[in-house]
Amino acid sequence: MRHVVFIATLIGALAAAPLSAQKVHPDEFKLKPRIDAAIADGVERLLDAQLRDGSFGVVGNDVGGQTGLCVYALLNCGVSMQHPAIKRAFGFLDSVTPPRTYAIACMMLAYSVTNDRAHLSRLRELLEMMLRNQSNNGTWAYPQGGQDLSNSQYAALGLWTANKAGLKVPRDAWLNLIEGTLRHQEDLHMVDVAITGRTGVGQREVAGFEYRARRDGAPHQATGTMTTAGVSILKICEIGLGKRMKKQARRNLNRALVAGLSWLDVYFSVTHDQKPGQGGRWLLYYLYGMERVGGLAQREQFGDHWWYVDGARVILNRQKNGGWGEHYNTCFALLFLRRATKGGPQTGSGAGGKSRHLFASGREGDDIELRGAGQQPLMLYIQGFGKRLLSEHAAYGLRILRVEYLEGDRILGQLPADPTKAWNNVTTFIHRSVQLSHGTHTIEARVIAIAPDVPPGGTDRTVTIKSLPMQVKIRDVIEPWMQGLATIQEGNQLKGLKVAIAASSNQKTAARAADGLIHTEWLCAAADQAPTLTFEFDDKVKARRLILTQPFKRREDIKRIGLIRQVEVTWNKEKRSVIIDMNPNPLAPTVYEFMRIRTVRKMTLKVITRGGKAGLPLGFAEIVLGKSSKRR
Repeated sequence: MRHVVFIATLIGALAAAPLSAQKVHPDEFKLKPRIDAAIADGVERLLDAQLRDGSFGVVGNDVGGQTGLCVYALLNCGVSMQHPAIKRAFGFLDSVTPPRTYAIACMMLAYSVTNDRAHLSRLRELLEMMLRNQSNNGTWAYPQGGQDLSNSQYAALGLWTANKAGLKVPRDAWLNLIEGTLRHQEDLHMVDVAITGRTGVGQREVAGFEYRARRDGAPHQATGTMTTAGVSILKICEIGLGKRMKKQARRNLNRALVAGLSWLDVYFSVTHDQKPGQGGRWLLYYLYGMERVGGLAQREQFGDHWWYVDGARVILNRQKNGGWGEHYNTCFALLFLRRATKGGPQTGSGAGGKSRHLFASGREGDDIELRGAGQQPLMLYIQGFGKRLLSEHAAYGLRILRVEYLEGDRILGQLPADPTKAWNNVTTFIHRSVQLSHGTHTIEARVIAIAPDVPPGGTDRTVTIKSLPMQVKIRDVIEPWMQGLATIQEGNQLKGLKVAIAASSNQKTAARAADGLIHTEWLCAAADQAPTLTFEFDDKVKARRLILTQPFKRREDIKRIGLIRQVEVTWNKEKRSVIIDMNPNPLAPTVYEFMRIRTVRKMTLKVITRGGKAGLPLGFAEIVLGKSSKRR
């Protein structure tokens, strides 16, 4: 029996050989075009999902967490630090204080991958927050509740990124994390396994990891997600400590690592995140954990299985509409496909995030085939004219005087043409427009041509040919109002202040209008004819400006939320009121500057003019009293 165990251990050691000694599965190269396309589509899906404040939304109370993870995934997939979406996202991340372990860690990942020295101080601040939250057991909780291996895994990733950036992580933090992590590992035990397809059956010493620290006498509850987490943590600690480990501690660590890796060999799966047959709720989270283990341990195989090829096939088949469901799942999928841990050869071109915007109106046969491409500038051009139109002008050819590109009555560009020559199926009338703002635009082409029955040389009669409208979405642009939203809480006199807020309807959610979070909102009842909020402060508040934001995260929200056009504001016991015209862009903040510093004990805001579809609720995302007179 000892010989069988020895052979199994030897084979396990060979499977853990460095990548330089291993071959890459040939199917990985066959899959490369699909992987590249999937990465590019996933990147576009994330970029399309960015909200007005630069964030990618908030999951639960993890403010900054999902945005940090999205930025980390986008940067790993080749999106430039100069991309407007990345700049906007960091503007948001710079303005928030992450309250929980996941959020701190994901923000650390984002800041660390930039290689920007200006972000080092922010990373140091986040590292200090993470270290303060480490428990006496060496692991991490949310920080509320008990410690668990999932939070601890992300804390370890945060420490690792800080360590790679040159920041000092105390030796005791690593040692305590090792000790705490080992409490989550099953007892080491032998299992019968098929070592390989050639050598028959033997035994391996295995020990998976559990979500909670193990309890004496309790049944084993090891899962794939937590075993990849436990192995990753131990490898990260080993890297972080370097030569600062004693020999016996290193031997104990290595035995735990080998047993954890052996568990992954034995129970390998890319369709279940637990032992086969026990479920797969967190499959993409698990596969990203597998990628991390493969990178950290420099392994291309678990047992006889090529984890990257097998996992990539599953991920590719689960992609829908460019993404993988929730934003965090899309990030996990992208990070797997991109081999983000960088433990092996990079698969994927990194082309994601380049301009892939193509727009069209008019199909073959329509009078005008109008096309658009890009963002800033947006290139507009005519791909061709329809057979019916060309047949109508067959006698002398389609003789064009000029081409105009319009948004409503606004002319975006005019291109003259030579009416003495018929259109030759080559000229496309390219116009590059840099005038379009963030949002969706409807663009048309208008062609002024000589009437088909006018003989050559005459220009007295013309015809106007119009294209079908073309919807164009301008996304990759930074406008001043976006920067204002990212820094809206700077100088906010209401932040952290005890405020009594009375609402004309939906009183339970009134506090969301001034909670310091722009992703929350107060909406009045749909039947509320005079939506009103009244603020009363225990202490006097001195302010120089009032900022109002409507609860639109994206322009599409106008389908479910009404518009506020005008608000009447009164202060204290004053009889006079002020009428404030809201910013015509519902995504942008409305800033009202006081003539002088105003002392406020009571403030009432009443909606007096509405817009948008009738019968929809309306309200506020965030109301700010600011002390700065600087305009946003």
